[in-house]
Amino acid sequence: SDPDRYNREIRLTHGAVIAKELMKVIMHKSEHEVSFGIATNKLRAKISCGLNKPKGITIMPYAYMRVLDTLRFENLPGCGGRTRKVLREKYQIDTLWHVLVLCTDSLEMKIKRTNKVEGPRAVANDVVRKAQLLDDEIVRKCYFTKSTS
Repeated sequence: SDPDRYNREIRLTHGAVIAKELMKVIMHKSEHEVSFGIATNKLRAKISCGLNKPKGITIMPYAYMRVLDTLRFENLPGCGGRTRKVLREKYQIDTLWHVLVLCTDSLEMKIKRTNKVEGPRAVANDVVRKAQLLDDEIVRKCYFTKSTS
């Protein structure tokens, strides 16, 4: 019953339609298979893109919190490999949901005990923020130059 939510979901659907057309053009012109992630920020789009490879179009809805228990923690970009490995092996943290049920203080203690990292509080905050799929990086236009080799 939230009209804004409805409009946001419609925009995501429009993004998927555009992605489908782009997929056809890319396949026709280059014969490369591509996948698309459609979401409200870059981190969610990156994770979505990897869920249905190859040739998949995945929309991560605004209700993304409902799927955090299915998203693997090890696939979370931007978190250090050593930190991920220790949290997985020593504390059985396998999904993004497992990260979120820990409070930041508890996660900080686990990181402090197992990693000799600088600023475990900052690392814990960063891991929790990423597990919530929060990303405020601005999407910018980028231009690719044609390869000359």
